[in-house]
Amino acid sequence: MGTVVIVGAGFSGSMVAIHLLARRDPTLRVRVVERARRFGPGLAYGAVEPAHLLNVPAGNMSAFASDPDHFLRFARQRWPSATAGDFLPRATYGDYLEHLLRAELRASAETAECLADDVESIHREGQHGGFLVSLRSGKHFDADAAVLATGNFPPADPLARFGAALDEPRYVRDAWAPGALSGVMPGERVLLIGSGLTALDVALSVHARGAGHIDCVSRHGWTPLAHRVPTLPSRATPVQERILAMPPTARGYLRCLRETAKEVERDHGQDWRDVVGGIRSITPRLWARLPLAEKQRFLRHLRTLWDVHRHRCAHTAATSFTGLFAQGLLDLHAGRIAAVSWGRDGVEVTLQGRDGSSRVLRADRVVNCTGPQGNPARVDDPLITALVASGTIVPDDLGLGIAVDADGRVVDGSGNVVQGLFVVGPALRARDWEATAVPELRVLAERTAEAVSRAAC
Repeated sequence: MGTVVIVGAGFSGSMVAIHLLARRDPTLRVRVVERARRFGPGLAYGAVEPAHLLNVPAGNMSAFASDPDHFLRFARQRWPSATAGDFLPRATYGDYLEHLLRAELRASAETAECLADDVESIHREGQHGGFLVSLRSGKHFDADAAVLATGNFPPADPLARFGAALDEPRYVRDAWAPGALSGVMPGERVLLIGSGLTALDVALSVHARGAGHIDCVSRHGWTPLAHRVPTLPSRATPVQERILAMPPTARGYLRCLRETAKEVERDHGQDWRDVVGGIRSITPRLWARLPLAEKQRFLRHLRTLWDVHRHRCAHTAATSFTGLFAQGLLDLHAGRIAAVSWGRDGVEVTLQGRDGSSRVLRADRVVNCTGPQGNPARVDDPLITALVASGTIVPDDLGLGIAVDADGRVVDGSGNVVQGLFVVGPALRARDWEATAVPELRVLAERTAEAVSRAAC
């Protein structure tokens, strides 16, 4: 019997397991290891609050590309009037994933196992495959193939260069860590580092806890853009053929998108969202065409602009967020943090504005909302640290994730493919760029399951 171990039971890991188990192969054992107690939701859909909504309409959130209404049918058992254009609670989606995985586990009880544990090491037993997997509990077992489905890595620490913040109880280094915001008290001034989707969720959460005032600090001062109201499918535009005809440069891509957006808005009454949505299916192809220097240029100059337009939020969440501005409960500041001083009565953060000006913001609590780290060499995680130290995994050329080949197999520090060791999820960003949202991840998970099945048997 071949054995596959899947490290992580968020969306990607759960979907790889579901596709493997759906094969009903009696010669294949699947072991899923997840440090949290719940299998399926992961961090994205588990550690959430009622106010946290999906950033994608329900009609685009099916776990199966071949059955677009699969999630919607599940959601209607709880929300009978739900439509494909609704942005439902993220917790509902977590329940959906947990339900799917449990169903497959019940149907494959003799060949499947879920372990609530931490994988501390995956040791290669030979050049041609095979691994010894060691868990924090002291258990070990052999595996013929392994899948790293660790999801987004925790965020980098933007205050590390100022020292002392690591042990500061008023500093929340990771907004998504369990219980991270439980210490927020009514009337507190809270400073958020970052102004993207994480900051939006955190702002709504701390406001619900009675925060007195919220300051958002980010380099550009841009906030999330909302989906169109009412939510409509993207309409066809000429953007695909135009952008594929462009020379592969970051500047050329940007110019094509801007010119096409102006044209369709002027002549066809369409929206820039149609243009951004129009290249979604070919984004990995466009990304692959860019030389390394152009990818680096994009990351330096255009990444934030792209993220704001590509990764949008529910319009109701955007309305609540802008409502905090209107009520004077939230202020947005563009610039970089130049100094941090912790005192008995709070923290003082010196902000250097984009115009060269300087100002001091005072807060009772600081929350890091800068988004996930990508470089595995900088991640504080026992398994990832061990794999990096052994040279089994290395960062990709852009520091966005883990170096892999075209099939998602790990490429080690010597440039060799590690047979049987796969990566799925956001750590594939350098290869595909689009590797963070359900419509892309569900396809990647199915492909990974096929490759893993071949490697394990």
